[in-house]
Amino acid sequence: MYFALPLLPANEIIPQLKRIKQDIRSKMVERTDRKLMLVFHEKYMKKFWTNIIRPARFSVFGNRHKTNNSAESLHKFMKLVIPHKTGFFPWFQALHLNIIKKAEDDKAHIDAGEEVRKPLAPEKVDYGR
Repeated sequence: MYFALPLLPANEIIPQLKRIKQDIRSKMVERTDRKLMLVFHEKYMKKFWTNIIRPARFSVFGNRHKTNNSAESLHKFMKLVIPHKTGFFPWFQALHLNIIKKAEDDKAHIDAGEEVRKPLAPEKVDYGR
C-alpha cells in the first residue's frame, strides 16, 4: 500500500496516507499488528516522508523516469538492450555499443559544449540471439 504512493500526484499523497491509516485501524485483526503498523505509519511514513522529505519531492507522477536512482535506471536499460543468456563476447559487444559507446559520445558532445540528447527508448539490436 505504501509503495504506490510515489506514483500519485503530490497533492493526493497525504489524503491517501489518511485513508491507509483508517484502513489499518479498521481492518487489522491482531492488536499487536495494528499497533506496529500505526507506529510505522506515524513515526516513519508521516514524520519522515511527509514532514521532512515532502510529497512534492518523492512523487514521480508524470515523470518519464520513475526513479532517481541512476544505477537502477542503468540496470533497467541494460536488461532491455543486452542479451541475457549468451556468451561473454556477444554480451560485451552489446555492452560496448549500447552503454560505453553512448557514454563516450555524450562526453564528446559535452566537451564540445553541445547539448546531450537521449533517445526516448533504446534501440533493439539483434545480436544473434
